[in-house]
Amino acid sequence: MVKPKGHRAMPDNIVTFKVNPRMTDWDIKNYLEKIYHVKVGGVKSRIIAGDLKKIPEGVTKDYDYRIAHVTLPIGETFKWPDLFPKEKFDELVESQEFVEKEINKGRVKDPSVPEAPTWFM
Repeated sequence: MVKPKGHRAMPDNIVTFKVNPRMTDWDIKNYLEKIYHVKVGGVKSRIIAGDLKKIPEGVTKDYDYRIAHVTLPIGETFKWPDLFPKEKFDELVESQEFVEKEINKGRVKDPSVPEAPTWFM
């Protein structure tokens, strides 16, 4: 699923997916209805070409993908879940800081070796 960015907010009954370019609108509709039991009002999709990138060996291209805009029936709405609640995020940051302190507790940089990492000594 693709969350729309800032000014391009979609109505509550339209959901955007990034899918394999070989999937048709009919495939997407059946997939959502049969697997996830979601009622689908309509599907419109388009293929987005992958970006070209210049590398020293030549040119490379990212894979193409399809963007599908799925419209839910009237009365159905979609709300994005809060995947990172503030309390849980704060707990994760505190635990990460604690782990970093514990890991670095016994490490001391040797001044006689200016650029060697501490784990190398």
